[in-house]
Parts: sequence; structure tokens; C-alpha cells
Amino acid sequence: PRSGPRGGSPAYFGGLVATPPLSPPRPRQLAMRRAGALRAQREGREVDQCLICTSITGATVEDCLAEVRSAAAQGVDIVELRLDFLASLQREEAGEGRAAVASLVAACGDAGLLCLVTFRPSWEGGQYEGAEAFRMETLREAAAAGADFIDLEYKLGAEAIQAFKADAVAAGRARIIVSDHNYEVTPAPEELAALVRGMKACGA
Repeated sequence: PRSGPRGGSPAYFGGLVATPPLSPPRPRQLAMRRAGALRAQREGREVDQCLICTSITGATVEDCLAEVRSAAAQGVDIVELRLDFLASLQREEAGEGRAAVASLVAACGDAGLLCLVTFRPSWEGGQYEGAEAFRMETLREAAAAGADFIDLEYKLGAEAIQAFKADAVAAGRARIIVSDHNYEVTPAPEELAALVRGMKACGA
């Protein structure tokens, strides 16, 4: 592989841009950034800085824990726990699967990472094809276990999102992220603006 010139400048190869790898942030910088984000989240304030998020997609708890440790070591601020990739939850094994969720949420906190929990159904591009009631109850338990954020699909509708938000706030400190996925086209700016307004009205 070819790398760019020294000094951090990008190199251009046939229309592609290659940049040298970034140096990992120093531990003190990392700790200060995460501490500020955690304070803002737990006080209900907007986070006024850019944070790095990566998804955790292991099929087992052990795989997920390894990914969490790797993310923390590489300077990530937030991890998204993609519960729809966990085999035990695919099989709807309530006891084992939900215990796994609680242990993963706790592991994120122990690593100093903010935790976003997503349990994406197949109708929104995810892996989960089971019962909706089981999915939503698992997300409620993730909120009760201490997740910082819960991702809900905009297609659930305002009533369901607002009801879940009330439950999540009562159960723990979780805040709600409302998401929408269009795998066909990028909507026009006015459509995106309307989508954002609708999401905010739902309780995002």
C-alpha cells in the first residue's frame, strides 16, 4: 500500500484520497472529553462537542465485550450496542438475552463509554425478525439497566415513542434518539427538514 507524504498531508491516487493514520488521543485528553460528555448527558444538556461512536455487533456477549474494550482503547466516546446481532436475543431467550444486555451496558460504563442501545427490526434494515413486544420490553430493560441513549425508529409513530420515552425516563437516565433509514435515495432538503421537525415532535 502507498501512503501520503510526511507531515500528515493527504495523497491523491486516481481520484481517491489517502490520509496517514491519526495518532490516538492521549489518555488525559480522552478522559476529559468523555467526562464532559457524560456530565452533559446526565444533566440533560446538549453535548457541545463532536463525539466518536462505533457499533458493537458481536453475536455473543464475549465478542461484544472484546469489541467494547477495543473501542475504549482506540478513543471512541460512544458505543452503539446492536442487540439485533446478539444470538440469544434473536432466539428470544428472555432470561439469558436480557442478562446479557445488562452486563454489556454495565461494561460500557466501566470502560468510561456512553452507551447507545439499538434493537433494529428487519423492517427498518436490522437483523431482528421476532415479536415487537419482546423487542420493546428488552429496550425498556436496557434503559432500566443504565443505558445513556435508546434508539427508536420513527416509523413506530409519535404515540409509541412518547409512551416509551415516559417509561425510559422513569426507569433510568436514558434519552431517546429517533432514527429513520432510507436505503433508496437521499431526500430533498425540505423533506429532511420536515423529517427532523417530526422527530423532535415525537420526543427525540
